[in-house]
Amino acid sequence: MNVAGPSMPHAVPGARARDDYEEHLIRMVTQLDLADLERFQTVYKERLHRGDVLSDHEVAYALLIQNARELAQFNADQALAQRFAVEAGGEPQADPPPRPATRVQPVLASQPTIRNAKRKTPKWCKQVVSFFSTALSSSLTASNPNQAPTTTARARPRATGHDCVICQDPIFKPEVRAPCGHFYDISCITDLFQAAARDESLYPPRCCRQIIPLPRVRPHLAQALLTEFELKGREFGTLKRVYCVSPSCSRFLGPLYEGFFAKIFTCPSPTCITATCGKCRASAHIEPRLRVVTVPRLRSDDRA
Repeated sequence: MNVAGPSMPHAVPGARARDDYEEHLIRMVTQLDLADLERFQTVYKERLHRGDVLSDHEVAYALLIQNARELAQFNADQALAQRFAVEAGGEPQADPPPRPATRVQPVLASQPTIRNAKRKTPKWCKQVVSFFSTALSSSLTASNPNQAPTTTARARPRATGHDCVICQDPIFKPEVRAPCGHFYDISCITDLFQAAARDESLYPPRCCRQIIPLPRVRPHLAQALLTEFELKGREFGTLKRVYCVSPSCSRFLGPLYEGFFAKIFTCPSPTCITATCGKCRASAHIEPRLRVVTVPRLRSDDRA
């Protein structure tokens, strides 16, 4: 016997099959216009910014819209992946592959082509529908912790609270503190040590007439700059210096030798290897340069 009329029992929304949740969710959103969605979200953001308390219905409605957008995007991506997989297998396709949508309306229009695809319903679909019967007291962000990470901007590094004494910009990276109390960012302190390695008047690097110790800056300098700075430190710290006698080289060789015997410096440059005398700064010579002393010849009567 068929049952008809208003006395026919209706199924409870919570008892419908798992695969019907996203269908029900999409069908509800298709009845809304994109302008209505945007208008509601604008009003919601303004009220949330003013600190107004939203009703449970408004919060649940906002959650429904947001999760419906995510579900529509998920379905479009899944349908596109399935279409590519079928095409890779060589099977003909009657319909063109759906394009992943960036707006709501194109995604909803393409739903009939992917509605019958077999897929696993996400767990959060059931939770979205249950929001209509549950009072919510948390905000939109707190109620949806599974929100895609692509919608949140990367957090900016926290400032150290100090400004660079050179560029006057806030320091967000590791900093170097000078003995006088000023702070440098890594870029400016690197430029300072690089300039000191090329200009003797700037060596050693100072701030407020106080020398900046190299151990404080060593972890932040490149190895090439660190080697150059240490070589220049030995050169600038020598008073009497010997340079390569070759005009095209003029490389620092070491301190002037003031001993009795001669000392020969060989240029360490692989393109030079010129030998220089460490006593007279001239080209290397084997015999020592002795001063010739003229002695007058004595007469015979002087000898007597």
